[in-house]
Amino acid sequence: MSLVETRWAERHDSVMKFREDFAEIVDALEEISNWQDLSTSTKAKTLTLSLCNTEFIVSLLSLSKVLSLTVALSRYLQQEDLDIATATGAVEDVMEVLTKLRENADEEFSSIFQKVIEICETIGLEVKIPRITVKQTQRGNVPAENAEMYYRRNVFLTLLDCICQDIQSRFSAANLEALELKYLLPKHLIRKDVKSSTINNLSSRYWKLAKASSEHEMRRVLAAEVTLWQAKLRRMARNESRTPTVAEAFDECDNSVFPMIKFLYQLLLTLPISVASAERSFSALKRLKTWLRNSMSQERLVGLALLHVHQDIELKAVNVAERFMKTKNRRLQIGE
Repeated sequence: MSLVETRWAERHDSVMKFREDFAEIVDALEEISNWQDLSTSTKAKTLTLSLCNTEFIVSLLSLSKVLSLTVALSRYLQQEDLDIATATGAVEDVMEVLTKLRENADEEFSSIFQKVIEICETIGLEVKIPRITVKQTQRGNVPAENAEMYYRRNVFLTLLDCICQDIQSRFSAANLEALELKYLLPKHLIRKDVKSSTINNLSSRYWKLAKASSEHEMRRVLAAEVTLWQAKLRRMARNESRTPTVAEAFDECDNSVFPMIKFLYQLLLTLPISVASAERSFSALKRLKTWLRNSMSQERLVGLALLHVHQDIELKAVNVAERFMKTKNRRLQIGE
């Protein structure tokens, strides 16, 4: 009954499916509890006691509510062509929704708690709060007047605060500003001027990668390019009545006129937002190289992994046969 540990999109699907079939799962476990097999029936009884718990049901419905808001961001961040600007905007949108949910927690949790009551009535469970003592360290001991207030404070608000804090730590302004490339984004250049300190920091950090003769040279060239590029972006925004994306700005950026801007945009577009692609490669290796297929050569393993990861690339059988024939002299001719 464990959830997917690495992919939050699949975790959302697992939670939603578990929630939909919760009553049926409890009925099945109660039926298994009556089996003659002592080991199986004991495990079923233990799982039934864990599931038929008000706190677990509240946690399940609260988690499904929050994951329904974050699943789109989870899938969005797995895209291969995602850039920092788009990812930052998506994160800010989700944070805004979660913040409003936190502010209206009383109304939002009221609807969730009504569904909790319905599920508890279906499985014959009484909605009640755990025993509250003066001093408690092993579980929540939040004072409350009724069960709804207790679980709202102890489960729902705690979950929201943890999710918001985790998103803020992963996509904090300090982490994004450490790159300082975000100040060259079209939406930022159209609204504001770039500070001289930002140009100095970019020059000191990237002048070697940009193959400039010196840091001072890149600082001088970049400052002039930013002024001209900012005027061009504002003209593009007025003509098209919208702010161009980073990819569109990169295409419009002439390398002969804006070499430093072009280079920094290239960095901006190629910086990885997530490690989803690398994780997919490891997942592919786990499926390809098993205990029963552990003696293949490195070249064959790499070839199979590439074929598995890039299944969207169409291969022609004729090209494969020709390459196979050219590896060495063969008695049998394949193809034409």
